[in-house]
Amino acid sequence: MASKSPRRQELLRGIGVDFVVFTKEVDESYPDATPLRDVAPLLSLKKAKAFEDEELPENCRKYIEFIEEQIGYPITMVSNGPGRSDIIYRESPLKK
Repeated sequence: MASKSPRRQELLRGIGVDFVVFTKEVDESYPDATPLRDVAPLLSLKKAKAFEDEELPENCRKYIEFIEEQIGYPITMVSNGPGRSDIIYRESPLKK
């Protein structure tokens, strides 16, 4: 998971989900004129884009490969944010 949120971690533990926190420091500044309602989505997008050009974490790759094996179909796009452009494109070892 790419969040240091103690509450999110508490919720996941509460439902028995095992996870690893994988974060990257991101500049959380924003223009003074930004409406408060837009601050959280803006910061969320900045954090998601921090991983855009980097290789996926090993456990994430293994999980995606496990899903590919189960469904028998390659996964070539992984979303890393709320927007249509927030996608990591990947080469799948499983070819169709």
